[in-house]
Amino acid sequence: MRIFLFLFLLSAFSFSLNVTHFLNIETEIICPDNDLVMTAIASNGSPAPAVELRVVLHSPYQGLRAVKTTDKDGIAVAELTKTGLYRIYINTEFYNHDDFVEFNYSELCPAPPPKQFNISVIPLCNQSQLMVQVAEDDVPLQDVFVRTLNWSSTTNNYGQVILPLDEGYVYIVANKSGFVRQEFWIDINCTPAPPPPSPECLQNPDCAPNQICENETCVNISGTCGYAENHSWIDYACCEDNDCGYKMICENNSCIIKPAPKPNITENISSNDSNKSTLAEDEGPSQIQLGIIAAILILLIITGYFVLKKK
Repeated sequence: MRIFLFLFLLSAFSFSLNVTHFLNIETEIICPDNDLVMTAIASNGSPAPAVELRVVLHSPYQGLRAVKTTDKDGIAVAELTKTGLYRIYINTEFYNHDDFVEFNYSELCPAPPPKQFNISVIPLCNQSQLMVQVAEDDVPLQDVFVRTLNWSSTTNNYGQVILPLDEGYVYIVANKSGFVRQEFWIDINCTPAPPPPSPECLQNPDCAPNQICENETCVNISGTCGYAENHSWIDYACCEDNDCGYKMICENNSCIIKPAPKPNITENISSNDSNKSTLAEDEGPSQIQLGIIAAILILLIITGYFVLKKK
């Protein structure tokens, strides 16, 4: 009985080893490069490596387009350049499978937007040459076609092209497939630049006493209450009374003790005139009064004379 059971288990194990899974091929298009991703998956869900896949454009018929073998993950990639009905022929001995699978690729991926590159023009005046440097994100860009009105060439693996030097306004055109075309004028001038002007000063003693040296230029020192001296601003002790302490005032930019108030001279003079009038009244009649009295006496005497003469 034990021998029979052992033989049964052994035959079942041998049958399981001979089971062949069915192979499925899944397809996907990845843009923007029109990449056909083919994934081979066995019926038990495991990836199928080492499967040969032949991509054929069946309609319109243009024959074999690619031969790819799946990797350890069961994936193979082929680039498509034309639309149409494709067949993928399967070649493997380890799985059951159809002869081919079909898929229709009706439209190519939209073209990616053109990229930008940076271009710089460097005149090599001492060598009578013009160097053009082209880069994409600081990476040298090779095979860029560069031309001027008189010369042309393509950039090397350093992103450079060397052209004969033309002075004046030079027309530059740079072009590469997949990139935005650039064209512009640039002024090339190899005349030596004049030397920079000498600085007015390097330190404060190079300037007047009321100035300081700032950015190699002498600048006047200014303030609100004080004076400039020896390249510095010196503040006054005070400029108004509020700058001083209690019972002090600001005079000639110095704080001094506030002086006592002076007497009112006008009131004293008025008081003296009043006293004089009082004294004059106490002293008796004035000369005018005496004159009037004398005139009255003379008039009385003359009147009396004429009266007595008539008698």
